[in-house]
Amino acid sequence: MDNVEMKGKPARKLGPVGIIVVGLIPLVIGFLLTFVWGYSDRQDGDASAYWPQAEGVVTASKFISRGSRKMDNLKYYPKVSYEYTVKGRTFTSSRIRFQIGGYYSTNRLGIEQIIKEYPVKKKIAVYYDPQDPAKSCLETGSTGGTTFLVGMLCMLIGFILIVSAIVAAIKSHGSRARIDE
Repeated sequence: MDNVEMKGKPARKLGPVGIIVVGLIPLVIGFLLTFVWGYSDRQDGDASAYWPQAEGVVTASKFISRGSRKMDNLKYYPKVSYEYTVKGRTFTSSRIRFQIGGYYSTNRLGIEQIIKEYPVKKKIAVYYDPQDPAKSCLETGSTGGTTFLVGMLCMLIGFILIVSAIVAAIKSHGSRARIDE
């Protein structure tokens, strides 16, 4: 393998096997983000369209900001808490919708609009899992969120690295075979 000079120290280039190993890292991370971490939220979100309803009441409604305006990564999270009763048992929750990767926005006005929809003391319809009434939401369905997109992007990067390493190995092997002839 060729040596490459990096800050006075010799280093080896990654060969095809090394690139495949490096490509596996984003591929595995992407798979975990896309299919493992978000899987139960996606399943519950889809199932919630068929869940029964209970009457509930909003107990708190505000938004939380995280991040830094200076770093241009300020995110706003709605925080809507509510109570509802199923078969004589009272439950509390704060899930608006099954949002894979969290329910947030960089647009403060969008989050304020959500908060306005759920003012404190408002009577609301709560959708709950009949198998586990503590699991609930105010809006049925699920959305992919950024976690899904980041996961897919990681898998794409990993796939491209692996395929390019395989193609490079095939080309390298083919050129060596011609030299030997």
